[in-house]
Amino acid sequence: MNTRLIKTVIRVPQKDSAFIYFILEAHDNLCSFSTVNINKEDPYRDIEITATKDFEEELIHVLNRLKQDIHITEIIPLKLLSS
Repeated sequence: MNTRLIKTVIRVPQKDSAFIYFILEAHDNLCSFSTVNINKEDPYRDIEITATKDFEEELIHVLNRLKQDIHITEIIPLKLLSS
């Protein structure tokens, strides 16, 4: 089985990170995510998000909706990891 994956890394304000985790978890099976390079003194959190290509459209929709309320910066734009 050849699963195509997409990946992005986003940067969010530290104060909003728990909300981002909650929203991503609420979208059951949409993606996996983890915080990278944690430094408790930083005012932001970098979150690595990985999903299958099949969920790309839904993931983009969720991230775009979150961007309406939270300052989200894409550190690594959404890209295909494997084909």
